[in-house]
Amino acid sequence: MKQKILFLLMFCSMVINAQKWITPVDITGNVPESVKKASLVIDDITQKITSCLKNSNDRNQCICATKNDHMKLKQLYNEITSKHPKWKDTSVKYQEGDTQHMVSLIGIKLQLNQFEKMCK
Repeated sequence: MKQKILFLLMFCSMVINAQKWITPVDITGNVPESVKKASLVIDDITQKITSCLKNSNDRNQCICATKNDHMKLKQLYNEITSKHPKWKDTSVKYQEGDTQHMVSLIGIKLQLNQFEKMCK
C-alpha cells in the first residue's frame, strides 16, 4: 500500500510541478481522437499499476509491466504533438457532456521519459 501511495504521489507531484505555470488549451469543437485515446490509456496504465501494487509486487516491476501501454501512449503523444506542435509542453482540456477532461501532454512526456529510464 505504501508503494502505491508513493507512486501516485510521485506521479502527481511531477504533473503538478510541470503544470504550475501552464494554462491548459481549451479544445472546443472536434476533439482529436488521439487525445481521447491518450486519456483512456493513462487510465488503463494507472489501473494496471494500482492492481499490481495491491498484490504486493515491486513498484518498478509493476510500472515496467505496462510496456505495451506506454508504447501506445508514446505513439499517441507523437501523433498529437506532430499535428498540434503548440500543445507539446502544455495540457489540453475538453468537455464531453457534463464531464470535463484534461490531458497533460507535458505530464505524458515526463512519464514516458521516466518509464524509459526505469524500464530499459
